[in-house]
Amino acid sequence: MKIRWFLTTAFLVIVVIGAALYLTKQPIVFSRPFAAPLIDENYLQLVVRTLSERFIPRDAHHPAVLGAAGDYIELEFRRSSERVLRQEFLKGGDVYSNVSAFFGPAEGARIVVGAHYDSVGTDSRGNYVPGADDNASGVAGLLGLAQLFAINPPSVPVELVAFATEEQPSFGTEFMGSAVHARDLRQRGKDVSLMIDLEMIGYFSDVPNSQRYHLWIFRRLYPTTADFIALVGRWNEWGDLLSLKSAMVGATALPVLSVSIPYELPRLADSDHISFWREGFPAIMVTDTSFNRNRNYHSAHDTWQTLDYHRMGQVIQGVFAYIASRESNQDAVQPPKKMGRTSSVQ
Repeated sequence: MKIRWFLTTAFLVIVVIGAALYLTKQPIVFSRPFAAPLIDENYLQLVVRTLSERFIPRDAHHPAVLGAAGDYIELEFRRSSERVLRQEFLKGGDVYSNVSAFFGPAEGARIVVGAHYDSVGTDSRGNYVPGADDNASGVAGLLGLAQLFAINPPSVPVELVAFATEEQPSFGTEFMGSAVHARDLRQRGKDVSLMIDLEMIGYFSDVPNSQRYHLWIFRRLYPTTADFIALVGRWNEWGDLLSLKSAMVGATALPVLSVSIPYELPRLADSDHISFWREGFPAIMVTDTSFNRNRNYHSAHDTWQTLDYHRMGQVIQGVFAYIASRESNQDAVQPPKKMGRTSSVQ
């Protein structure tokens, strides 16, 4: 009797652990082939270089520089969209701005793709931080997506938004740019089908043992070569994670891994997606895993020359494929449609 009880208990424990690991890693995914349009890698590099060389220090302590960076992003957005909105907010007497570009219909549940354009001002030695990977790479991704949507307009509402203040001392406060934005969406009753957070998407390596992890369990579940992009969501975004992962895997040859967490785990929630979680919106972070692979993180060495613009472009192609698959469920990009003229914003 004791042996039967022991075997039954052991079996249940194995099943529970196996189910938890499956929920966390999502090892099986069915790719959805999609002929994603090519992205201009030279343009991605230009954006990252411009932000990381012309606009530093790009932090909340230098609002004039941060504002000028916002002006640059707004100008680039206007090259692709006639619906661009600047959302201003006050913090400590200074004015900061989120910058949004809209594509597709004006009404309906929107997909929000966001990235913060501020960076840490100085490193531990007092040197200015260019913030190329963190997070000019994410902003370049937004502007690259804007170019793709200008040629292939989506049939679902899409908002691309650059957030002003993600880094400390704003992180986790009501003055975080994404918190201001998500709170405003909630207060105005806007429906968000999914928020996709582009948080550091440009650093990759093919060197063995180039990938590190801050949790020991991840070292047993995931590769040790930093040649992949990662998706992070909560258990209640499990279906969205699978859909995004499937679309990205089907769009390019870039390996895509995912992690599904039960709640706001430290470090896995340290970006703009947390603001949308806290307002009740589904959100997924797309990331190169930050400091877990990029040793230039928050230092003067985070420069535009250290990034991989080909694989950064593949990340953007994958996100584009996901949004296109949400609208049409087809395996190819629709013929380009002419953009209508309108001055409305959402």
